[in-house]
Amino acid sequence: MRRRAKKTAELEPLWTKPFIGMMLISLLASTAMNVQLATLPLYMRHIGGNESSAGLMTGAFTIAAFLTRPLFGDWIDRKGRRAILIVGITGSAAAALTYPFIGAVWLLLLIRFIHGVSFSASSTSAGTMIADILPPRRLMEGIGLSGLSGTLAVAFGPAIGLYVVNRLENYTLLYILTFLFSACGLVIACFLRETTPALHSTPVQPVKRPKRWVLEKTALPTSLIAFFVAMPQGCIITFLPAFGLSRGIESIGLFFTVSAGAMLVSRMVCGRISDRYGPTVVILPGFLLGAVALTLLPFAASLPFIMLVGALYGLGFGTVQPLLNAMTIKRCPPERRGAGNATFMVAMDAGYAAGSIVIGLLLQATGYSTVYMSSAGFMLLAALCYLLMIRKPQRNPNKELQAND
Repeated sequence: MRRRAKKTAELEPLWTKPFIGMMLISLLASTAMNVQLATLPLYMRHIGGNESSAGLMTGAFTIAAFLTRPLFGDWIDRKGRRAILIVGITGSAAAALTYPFIGAVWLLLLIRFIHGVSFSASSTSAGTMIADILPPRRLMEGIGLSGLSGTLAVAFGPAIGLYVVNRLENYTLLYILTFLFSACGLVIACFLRETTPALHSTPVQPVKRPKRWVLEKTALPTSLIAFFVAMPQGCIITFLPAFGLSRGIESIGLFFTVSAGAMLVSRMVCGRISDRYGPTVVILPGFLLGAVALTLLPFAASLPFIMLVGALYGLGFGTVQPLLNAMTIKRCPPERRGAGNATFMVAMDAGYAAGSIVIGLLLQATGYSTVYMSSAGFMLLAALCYLLMIRKPQRNPNKELQAND
């Protein structure tokens, strides 16, 4: 009987209709965001703005998401995931339709802030619903695979947006396209069922509830590690193009292409290994690969070397980030997954911002070599925090079942 139970657990379906639906929603929402993000500086010039105002638009979106994620995380747990998801997608779709009709920079800044709030709602609720849907014994594999949506969006979203702007020269079509992406996601969301555990539980006699915190305490250790992991990522996104120009390396954007491909590979493989043998045997090599890549980056003098570094970094980051996310979900009580997921995402957002700002200040005082060596140091610091705060002796559940037979 135990062997049958073991076989059934191992064959728990992952690619269910709800999971596929959530994957599509995440892909559509992330693609719409990346289409707009890549073309925003061009649109600002189109309406009479400049690079500085384009930076303000990106900042308004990011700050709005950062400030509201904890609130949405708490509301998701109390009010339900699906309602917040639908509200967030609806807000993003409505915001997309307003862009072509706005000619004032200050008004567009307000719309970007509202858009950031909407994206915060949809992305936080989507990540939490995915965690609810996944079989517990395949959680890390499922979280890793769900991240493919974001990776594909980063790979294709900017290309779609730049094609519409540069080739077709039609901003109205661009924002109609992003509206359609959001609208398709909204249609799918309307057919999904609620997944909040508390809303499905049997009613019980009311009891005095402890004080609720907006951030989830059990998610703080993994979120701190995620903050240090995100800092080098923010540094690379912000400063790699300028680094390529300083070294005379053309087509340095291939770093991101190769890195995205490596992330796809790691996400498809590492989650399954982690579910079977525990996260430590996978995540520590991920930290090491990321640190090695960042250490090699200052010595890059050719495009092939840059692509090699991109592959190493993609394998490292693509391994570490989803496993930390899955560990965050596992450590949270089911009724607090929304708050836990929000805590983790806030830490990632803060890490991206800190990587751009803090390491940017360091760049002015030193140079690229020091900057990327420091980034490698943050990756090693994340590994040290994992060893001190998270790592425990890993038990192999499959071996336990065999021993009981």
